[in-house]
Amino acid sequence: MVIAEADGRACGAAMPDEIRHLDFIDALRGIAAAAVALIHISQAVEQLPAWIQRFAAYGQYGVQLFFLASALTLFLSLEQRSKKDRRPAVAFLIRRFFRIAPLFWAAILVYTAIHGLAPRYWSPQGISGWQIAATAGFMHGWTPASIDSVVPGGWSIAVEMNFYLLVPLLYRWIKNLRHAVMCFLITLVTGVVASLVVGRLLYGCMPPERQYLIGGFTYFWLPAQLPVFALGIVLYAVLGVRRQEAGPAEDRKWGALLLLLGGYVFTAFFWRSNLHILLPQQVMAGVSFFLLAWGLSLYPTALLVNPVTLYLGRISYSVYLCHFAVLDGTVWLLGRVPALSAASPATRFAAVLTLTGLGTLLIATLTYHGIEVPGRKLGKWVIRRWIERERVGGAAG
Repeated sequence: MVIAEADGRACGAAMPDEIRHLDFIDALRGIAAAAVALIHISQAVEQLPAWIQRFAAYGQYGVQLFFLASALTLFLSLEQRSKKDRRPAVAFLIRRFFRIAPLFWAAILVYTAIHGLAPRYWSPQGISGWQIAATAGFMHGWTPASIDSVVPGGWSIAVEMNFYLLVPLLYRWIKNLRHAVMCFLITLVTGVVASLVVGRLLYGCMPPERQYLIGGFTYFWLPAQLPVFALGIVLYAVLGVRRQEAGPAEDRKWGALLLLLGGYVFTAFFWRSNLHILLPQQVMAGVSFFLLAWGLSLYPTALLVNPVTLYLGRISYSVYLCHFAVLDGTVWLLGRVPALSAASPATRFAAVLTLTGLGTLLIATLTYHGIEVPGRKLGKWVIRRWIERERVGGAAG
């Protein structure tokens, strides 16, 4: 393999047609959404067998799979749209805002109505106006008291939205695979150092009864997760490498090998937790997902890329935000069924899994078509109006 142009953009003419379809990325999103839902469902059922708990616990890293897939998709999108948009960076930010904000703001209203302002794990003093305002402005990822307090799982939305601000700058800087690898190494070192320094500072100024928030905060916040996004950018560069002699058969062979290697790295390093000292756990997960995604781009096996994972991938954002509320409703409902209360933990888990899964699919489909799709259309309309106004202003000048 060789880079298509040593000093030029890593992707472009060298990008294989099948990668542009992005089916394997949708499948990765679908798998990530299912994984995240699985761990929360397992946490809602007491006394589960250890093997179920251990398997479901892997689902916590589904968010890192989202992050890696997001960085890859954003760079591919910018590559294509920069040739058409008048001001690609501004158009990109408008497009991403209307992709994320409408559903997230709806989630703020829903979860505030459900949970109220009472104290909770991530906000032991209760929810105040500044926390809601910070969450609505996507700035809640910068304090321990707000990072995950208003919307369950909202920390990842803060990280994602703040990463969007960096994407246009990173896209202009990263021109080839070497730049992408440098980006990963820089973000890895700065993320580790920043988390250690901020953690020490917080321990020195936060009351003892709230210091339990610090470990989660320095794991969740953007600097700690940036290396995972950077791995998605490395994958973007790798996929732009021209395969001059390889054919479909060789692609399948290498793809299958990468899938096996990625699966091995994930299970080996997370089954033996003492090996986390090599890299932060979220970065180790990102490395395994990098291998899996690369393999899936070469060999989109139907086991992972199929109508189910593709559909879940398309509605994955809605699935992520909705499943918490559906899970709460399912637990409340099943708690009023005496037969299930006396059933085995495995039976209760199966019931919660089935009802939460079906309910989430239904609600997420409705919010996808009712909120996400109109939000995207509104973003496109804003961009068109902005372009037309700029053209009129240019003509008048």
